[in-house]
Amino acid sequence: ENNANNTTASVNTTETEPKETTPKETTPESFSNEKIAEGIAAARTRLEEGDVDKAVGILEGLEYANPSASDKEAIGNLISKARKERPFQKDFIIVKDNLEKENFLEALRALKNIPSHSLFYKLLEDNGQRGKILTGVLDDADAAIADNDRARAKTLIDEVLAFDPENEDAIALQEKLAAKVASNNSKPP
Repeated sequence: ENNANNTTASVNTTETEPKETTPKETTPESFSNEKIAEGIAAARTRLEEGDVDKAVGILEGLEYANPSASDKEAIGNLISKARKERPFQKDFIIVKDNLEKENFLEALRALKNIPSHSLFYKLLEDNGQRGKILTGVLDDADAAIADNDRARAKTLIDEVLAFDPENEDAIALQEKLAAKVASNNSKPP
């Protein structure tokens, strides 16, 4: 029994020697994993910023860094997520361009094409741009009411209500427009 224990002890010693050298052997792999982790983080940041193409490029480049199976899965999931966002990127750019030009109605029309689950919708919401678009369209509607441009006012209000049927400001403007129409119709010619 003592010999068996000694053999086990020597086997354990033999087994621990490779374990002690294993970290030295995996140092390049650890470096590669750090690079992969940095790349994944950079791709996530680009994706969150709405730069889908750059995120996909970074992730595709990581495939050459010998990623582990779990890294490959994370990379694949992010590439898939990024590619699903691509169709909405064009409308996101249209929204931003029109918002910059203060063409709120066209911005709203493009915004309608971006589903609420999209990262682009989230970006617009987080940056307050969704609210700015709605406010801009409603301000334009209010100005149209003041200018007695009922058709334009109605179009603008209807666009907001089609996007957000419970928008209280749009409902209030709709009532204001109806009251102005009723008031104009009750005046003698």
